[in-house]
Formats: sequence, C-alpha cells, structure tokens
Amino acid sequence: MSEALIRQDIKATLEGVYQIGCVYDYETWSSTWDQYLNQYKVTIDEHDVIRGWTITVTEITVTGFIAGGIRNTSNIRTYNYSIKGYYGLSDAGATEKEHLKLALTVMDALDARALTSTTLGSITNAGVAQLVSFGVIPFGDALCHYAEITQTITEST
Repeated sequence: MSEALIRQDIKATLEGVYQIGCVYDYETWSSTWDQYLNQYKVTIDEHDVIRGWTITVTEITVTGFIAGGIRNTSNIRTYNYSIKGYYGLSDAGATEKEHLKLALTVMDALDARALTSTTLGSITNAGVAQLVSFGVIPFGDALCHYAEITQTITEST
C-alpha cells in the first residue's frame, strides 16, 4: 500500500460521516480569504455553514529490519496523520458541543476503519485516533471551531 492509498482510505472514511462537510486529502490554500472560506462552505439543513476537514502527513519514519540475511530485509514505515476539522461558530447554536460530537464521530470512524478496512493490505498497525487540539480559531475573516485529530499508521514495505 502506498501513502496515497492510505490517505484516500482516510478521506473515504471521513466522507462517510453524516454532515461532515467538505473533505480534502491535503491542506488547502487560496490567494484570498474569500476564496479560502468558500472552499469550506456547504449547505446543511438548508443553511450555508463553514464545515470541512483536511488530511495531511506530519511525519514519516522508517525502521529497517533484517531477518536471516539480506533477502529477508523489510522496512516498517510509520505515518503520522493530522486530520483537521473546521466548524462555523454560532454561540446561540451551541456549536462547540456539535463540533465536539462530530470530532468524536470522526475518531470512532477512523478507529473502526483501522480494524475493518480491506484496502489496507500491508498495514500492520493503525493507532487509536487522538484528539490533540480543540478550540476556536480565526478562519479567514470568521471564527470557527477547530479540532485536530492525529492517527499513526504503520505498514510493512
């Protein structure tokens, strides 16, 4: 399995979460704030809202193993993924609780995928998803809730 296939699998998992919003398998950028915000605008329950997720790798480490000679050499490659979620803020709508609920649902989906995916072939271990950051951030010219989930995935190459 390649890193691209792992990333594709993570993206498909997120897209299966109800009302997830936009999902990008990379960090998005734009030349203006308006263009940037528009990448995350979706219509949910007949309301235009900011809701989206990005997937990126923050670190890749490789450990080599030799068992019984050079012909039995294998590498263990460990990918650290950062999955970031943005959720439009509405104090009256208590959106902090809604975003946390969505982040926990994403974590559950990632953990379930790690246990059941048939596309992960050479994956030897997918760690439990961790919520490492949760709060409010400026997002373009708006305030949004922000969640960062990490997951470590290890494969034999």
